[in-house]
Amino acid sequence: MQQVANIRMLVKKYKAVSFAEITSLVEKLKARLQLLQSKIALRQADENRVRVRQMPAKMLLRSMEREEETQAPSEMPDVHRIREYWETIVGVKKPFNSKNVQLQAWEQSLSQIPEDSDLTGHLTKELWDRVVRKAKPWKAHGPDGLQGYWWKVFVSANMALHKLVLHHLTSGESLPQPWITEGRIVLIHKAGPKSKPENFRPIACLNTCYKLLTGYVTMYLNQHVTERKIMPKEQIALRGGVWGCTHALTLDQTLISDAQDQKQRPISVAWIDYAKAFDSVPHSYIKWLLSVIRIPDLLKKFLVSIMTNWRVRYEVRIKRGQTDRSNYLKIRSGVLQGDSFSPLLFCLAMAPISQALNNVSGAYVTASGSKKNLQLSLSHIFYMDDLKLYGNSRESLAKQIKCVTSISKDINMELNVKKCAVAHFSPNPLEKQVPVDPVTTVDKDINFPLLDAESVYKYLGIQQRLGVKEPEAWERVAERCSTVARKIWSSELTFRQKNKYSQCHSNGKYASVLKQGDTTDTELRKILKKQKSRYKANCVERFYLPAEQGDVA
Repeated sequence: MQQVANIRMLVKKYKAVSFAEITSLVEKLKARLQLLQSKIALRQADENRVRVRQMPAKMLLRSMEREEETQAPSEMPDVHRIREYWETIVGVKKPFNSKNVQLQAWEQSLSQIPEDSDLTGHLTKELWDRVVRKAKPWKAHGPDGLQGYWWKVFVSANMALHKLVLHHLTSGESLPQPWITEGRIVLIHKAGPKSKPENFRPIACLNTCYKLLTGYVTMYLNQHVTERKIMPKEQIALRGGVWGCTHALTLDQTLISDAQDQKQRPISVAWIDYAKAFDSVPHSYIKWLLSVIRIPDLLKKFLVSIMTNWRVRYEVRIKRGQTDRSNYLKIRSGVLQGDSFSPLLFCLAMAPISQALNNVSGAYVTASGSKKNLQLSLSHIFYMDDLKLYGNSRESLAKQIKCVTSISKDINMELNVKKCAVAHFSPNPLEKQVPVDPVTTVDKDINFPLLDAESVYKYLGIQQRLGVKEPEAWERVAERCSTVARKIWSSELTFRQKNKYSQCHSNGKYASVLKQGDTTDTELRKILKKQKSRYKANCVERFYLPAEQGDVA
């Protein structure tokens, strides 16, 4: 019936009578429609090209990644299901055992530190200005929709906020509006199926005024903790002017290389992983920590009040421009990932474990430096929640793990046993040593998977056995470089934008490293050739010259 109606419309509008005339007319209209569609596509491509060339390169690549994700079939779980999952973790009050012997010993060790009575003298306007300057102007906003830029620009609002914050910090009064401590949770996929809520990391986008407040407190507490040497030296994170990951990996490599190269002393190591570490710290334990480190009572009272008012709602992007939000969830356990205050609280929560481990005998002592009394003795390294233990024997390592397990249980933080592992090295291995299957076999005394010679463990982003395996690491670096290079050079950016974004270099120190770098460099030049950004006969050296000396860019 619809086809008959269309034919009648053509006859009436275009005065076509015969079947041949109608058929010819239909073909002409189809050709006209196709031409119009091609013009529209050309116009849209032109507008998109202009938009792309005005866009910063990083932002463009992120938008490309988001488009790839939206084109792939979505497996995101329902936002209400996500809320239900996290409610069982962060929405439940968790106790802790303050009678633990190691916790009491840590409390006793800090009982003589002086309490800071002059809070107003430390919370100066200069400190506030440093916090505001440090704030990122266009970082993701919280529920209030205000980004840091506006607090930087509107000086009168900035001054009023400082006055309000200083009043509440020094008086201990609760904030006048509970919405200040509210946040929205954006879920970042880690690994595994997207249909499971546990495979996402919750990042809290908080109100900027609240982040300025907690940044103010964090700077004061950092100074308080540093002056009184409360943070253990084994905690590598949060050190000013230090590359934390690099420092931790350097210490790790020093110990492992000493055992493997000197071949004088055995070493046993363990990698400890916590399940939902940031989201598991009991609030009652945090309150106890604030008392132990002897901050002013009014400040402690205020910090407890804002923790009590923490509320978040979870967000899931359905499609471009549409977001599904859950109901608010009150946070009763854990700290908010996305707040500068949270890492400091978490590191303080780990501090008693460091002191307890230092009191356990059996730390590994290097053979190097023994003649000059420059030996390095280390029982463990903390980088936030990443813990690695070092023992001079299997028995010593078992004692260390038992110590960690005991304290973790009493502060209600669960070890993720499946992601923990142990490994042993002996300078005189048994001739008939039986190889161990890391998947099915565990250390009988401590119930952790035991790594064999072929298995690896990912520590601080680097795959290890006992030490870092450079060939495998280089393969991953080269593969990642090639992937990003293809994405950059196949994009709609201008040549100048592509060149600016892709410029990176590394200072090689060894022949093997230089060889790996040359191989990766050759692969990247092949990508440029394939994308027609250079010719095969082009001079290679020109890629590495400064622009004023004839660089191709």
